[in-house]
Amino acid sequence: MYAPEHPLAQLTTGELRTYRLQLERAVAQLAEVPVAAELRGRLDAVRAEEASRANIVAATRVPRIDPNEHYSA
Repeated sequence: MYAPEHPLAQLTTGELRTYRLQLERAVAQLAEVPVAAELRGRLDAVRAEEASRANIVAATRVPRIDPNEHYSA
């Protein structure tokens, strides 16, 4: 399984997604094994980082202006 060399906040979006997918597969396969709890914790951290990034993107998104829209005075 891929183990990131850096903290989650320093991973690229692609690396974060890859890590999340691997953790999801591992948790699904090891549902009853004690190590699954640790993997679920890592998965929760990855999902929180992804949600944080999505919130930042949503907050900084600039509304598009329609160049064909005309304002009347």
